[in-house]
Amino acid sequence: MPLIVIAASTRSQDFAVIDFEKSPPKTTMVRASAAGNVVDCYGKLAAVGDWGSGTVTLFDISDPETPVKRGSVSTSLASVTAISIDDVHVLAAGRTGGEAQLVLISIANPQQPQIVSVFGHTGVTGTDSISGVVIRGNNALACATFGCLVMDYADASHPSGVGYPSSSSTIGLDGQVVGDFDGLNALITAPPTGWNGTQPVYAYLFSIAKGVPTPPVQQKEGGNLLSSVAVAEIPQGGHYLATADLSSVTIRAFPEGPKASVSFFVPEEGVSNTTVALKFLNNPAVAPFLAVANVTAEQGYLVTASFLVLQTGELTSTLTIATPNPVAKVALAPTLNPTLGITGWIA
Repeated sequence: MPLIVIAASTRSQDFAVIDFEKSPPKTTMVRASAAGNVVDCYGKLAAVGDWGSGTVTLFDISDPETPVKRGSVSTSLASVTAISIDDVHVLAAGRTGGEAQLVLISIANPQQPQIVSVFGHTGVTGTDSISGVVIRGNNALACATFGCLVMDYADASHPSGVGYPSSSSTIGLDGQVVGDFDGLNALITAPPTGWNGTQPVYAYLFSIAKGVPTPPVQQKEGGNLLSSVAVAEIPQGGHYLATADLSSVTIRAFPEGPKASVSFFVPEEGVSNTTVALKFLNNPAVAPFLAVANVTAEQGYLVTASFLVLQTGELTSTLTIATPNPVAKVALAPTLNPTLGITGWIA
């Protein structure tokens, strides 16, 4: 099965296409902008947003050594700060002269992507930004400073959004929120209100259906701020939660039975780094893979694609990482806004 990870930096003109089917992993650098990029992928398509302009470009990555540009569209954003793709749409977020906007793009014809709608009532202004988006079907999650937007795209040309958490919520998100959404469950985190390094850090799990989020369920994550979180469906029932700080990754499995977890160091732990990024394979029915990127100043991005092995029983469950787990060293500039995509398909 082809297993492809794409990675980008907001400070590098190229993005990387990494073929983990090869041993060692084969990396191809693709020029996409004059400034930097944000990326995601689904199936055999990669979506690339230009950090220096409002352009969104689609690439065919079915041959990872020779990606082919398919089509592009100008969103009129000043900068694309986050991007997500599923099998129908691309969702791009970015800065404008006023509020940040969410631009929904149809990819029914990858050669000619078309803007479907622009949502401008995000409440994100000034130096704040939307740093992450995920679209799955008719629902989407957009993460910004101090909170999120839960979007309903059932009427794609007239979307609606609701702020999350609500103003009556007791949870405090003091700073940039990072999050993920798998089509059912969402997971978010941010520094706690007034964080001084001694309070516990939490992630919050909730579900989204028809644009309506459920109340958050608190997940205690220890005392270190989290760089990234990820969530994915377990096809047999349940979900995976993954969290990363600057040194380690923890994955917890919540199957329909006993829970299990595994922790491991980030690739080449001990190298001076700026952040860590996580991304689950976008189609959980294919295979449970988690991409991890350790963003370093000296060695670029150190990227792995970990295969999860979950064994469940009536009394206990175990979760392990398959070996070997090779590391791809990718020549991308360090940034606090790295983006990853991971995809695979049955050949």
